[in-house]
Amino acid sequence: MHSRHIHTGVPDDVLVVVSGIAVTSIARTAVDVAACADLARALAVMDSALRLGVTLEELRAEAARHRIRGAAVVDAALRYADGRSANPGESWGRAQMIEAGLPVPELQTEFELGDGSTAFTDYDWGRVLIAEFDGFRKYGRDVRPGQSVEDAVVREKVREDRLRDLGCDVVRFIWADLENRLMVPRVTQKLRRHGLL
Repeated sequence: MHSRHIHTGVPDDVLVVVSGIAVTSIARTAVDVAACADLARALAVMDSALRLGVTLEELRAEAARHRIRGAAVVDAALRYADGRSANPGESWGRAQMIEAGLPVPELQTEFELGDGSTAFTDYDWGRVLIAEFDGFRKYGRDVRPGQSVEDAVVREKVREDRLRDLGCDVVRFIWADLENRLMVPRVTQKLRRHGLL
């Protein structure tokens, strides 16, 4: 069973046609969704909009166009939105760090590894501490033709060892750590250990 929501009073300039159906633009949709969400969800939708090519200026302009409930959450999400965040789990992790008052990390920092390869990290604080979010599909997605999931896991372990060889400390977290609020205490401990708090 399909349902549809018909909105009246939506300005024509925020409508686009997708498969013959008029829908709101990505910028308008992101602002509307963020206005009804907590920071984690709002940040995830704003990060996603940026990844899809919407500019921060477009999102800010759309948020300023109309009075909305949830404006404080939208403003906070816009302040921290970053299209380099690769997926909702990374956005959620960053939202928890922000809510805990931790320093906001750099995203997708490039590291030249000792074996000539390059690594991009999920979160980075001063090239001293790295945090990596491991989603459910990470290793399955990273399997190369002719390789197994175990090969992908070993390759990730080697990558982590190469980052440690550069003097970086690495902390990993998964969905369950976000759901149970276990990530922030672990990251906080590491930040303190390295004098980054």
